[in-house]
Amino acid sequence: MEHSLENKQIYTDMENGKEKKRHAGLDLLRIVAMFMIITLHYMDKGGLLADWKGGVSGGQYIYWIIESASLCSVNAYVLISGYFASSFRFSLRKLVLFWLQVAFYSVGIALVFYIIAYFNGTRAFFDQWMNLFNLQFFCFPIVNGHYWFASAFIALYILQPVLNTAILKIDKKTHGIVVLLLLIVFCVTKSVIFFRLAIDDRGYSIVWFVILYLLASYIGLYGVPFIKTKIHAVFWFVFSVFGIVVSYPLLRALSEGVVLAEGKPAVRLGDLEYAVTVPMSYNYIFVLTASISFFVFFSLLDIKNRILVKIISFTSPLVFGVYLIHEHLFMRYTWQKWFGISPEENLPNALLRWLLVVPVIFFTGIFIDWIRSRIFKVGERFFDICYEIYQSKKEVFDYLVTGGLTTAINWIAYILCAYVLLNKVVSDETVREWIANAIAWVAAVIFAYVTNRIFVFHSDKTGFGPVMKEFAAFTSARVISFVIEQVLFVAALYIMDDIVAKLLIGIIVVILNYVFSKLWIFKKTPVEKKDVQ
Repeated sequence: MEHSLENKQIYTDMENGKEKKRHAGLDLLRIVAMFMIITLHYMDKGGLLADWKGGVSGGQYIYWIIESASLCSVNAYVLISGYFASSFRFSLRKLVLFWLQVAFYSVGIALVFYIIAYFNGTRAFFDQWMNLFNLQFFCFPIVNGHYWFASAFIALYILQPVLNTAILKIDKKTHGIVVLLLLIVFCVTKSVIFFRLAIDDRGYSIVWFVILYLLASYIGLYGVPFIKTKIHAVFWFVFSVFGIVVSYPLLRALSEGVVLAEGKPAVRLGDLEYAVTVPMSYNYIFVLTASISFFVFFSLLDIKNRILVKIISFTSPLVFGVYLIHEHLFMRYTWQKWFGISPEENLPNALLRWLLVVPVIFFTGIFIDWIRSRIFKVGERFFDICYEIYQSKKEVFDYLVTGGLTTAINWIAYILCAYVLLNKVVSDETVREWIANAIAWVAAVIFAYVTNRIFVFHSDKTGFGPVMKEFAAFTSARVISFVIEQVLFVAALYIMDDIVAKLLIGIIVVILNYVFSKLWIFKKTPVEKKDVQ
């Protein structure tokens, strides 16, 4: 199979001490796409887009042309992942870091707004947002869909190993047919039918992301037959944007119906409310072709200036933070007001404001996310150091964890028996507490034996007899340590406080139990050495 990544400009970057192949043109695409995503939100949430149902005229067309040209950005961002499908390697660490990045901004920005509202005495804000539902909404942004793109993108990342396995096992023809059929069902159909379809999600779901991923993997492996050069890509992009802009009045006219000579509509072909929103869907046919041509153009770029490549490689990993910042629930309808965006402003001033505001938002977001990345680097390093320490003394740490869980089991069993199960059965409080304590001790010993055998010392004993002998030794050791604990506790009461005595003796007992388990109970069976003749 031919691979379109060949003959493309690839450079080597370092990530976590490992070499990582990067494509300068596609890294630049991420940057440009984010400028366009900000523009989408600028035009729409800034109120600059006139309603096609009421008619668009004059300078209002300029806003719609800019909006239409920017619609490809979201699809293009997803296409990048599919383009490198053949070289993808799943990383749980990367997935966790991505989730943490989303949570960092979801919680962090909400916290800033809560603090500001508290000190400003904004009671209405607290009455609206300070409740358990909203707090959990910000704390779990992925499952709550705080950022729809992030939720769909994480789902896509989880599915990538499965998708890649399928991609590598099918031939070019099958791959093409699958992509074509999916596009017909989820893209072409909604583009030519003027009615709402139950399966149409307008490109806002994991389904459309999977289709884009499969499409991009096909492009990465076999290329695009009708786009061979950057000139071809520019032509198809301009043509597609023109198609999007023209679609608005066309669909409006068609949905209003064919008018007879008497001036009465003969038939309504669609719902006007729905029809004028179709061209701005990410799965609209012209938006898709604009996305493909836009994507291919950057994939064909050969950036040779080393300084420019370094700037691109520095900026590209930070652009997603720009999206998370300006699209936070508390921000997405707020920053437009901060910058005084208004549909009443004259066209030249409005365009100048757009050209100034979008870069300000972008570079401010880049700076904030750079700080976030530094914080994460420190956190990653701290985690790595802790993990190295854990690995060097894994058995000891595992023993402490299982010990903590054993203590929890002991307390839970005691409370259940003393206050729930035995409460109606045994009337004498002292007797009930003794029985509950005995049951809790037995439950804790059994739990401790199982966890120590499997997770801490990895016992090699098999068979009923050896296992029961091992369990008996474990129980005996716990009885011995229990007796020692009681004797030491009584003696210590003469020279120190009971709480201090309990704490110090508890440490001694933990060490004793570890020594008993390590050197006696779970001692490995020596492997007999055989002479090799």
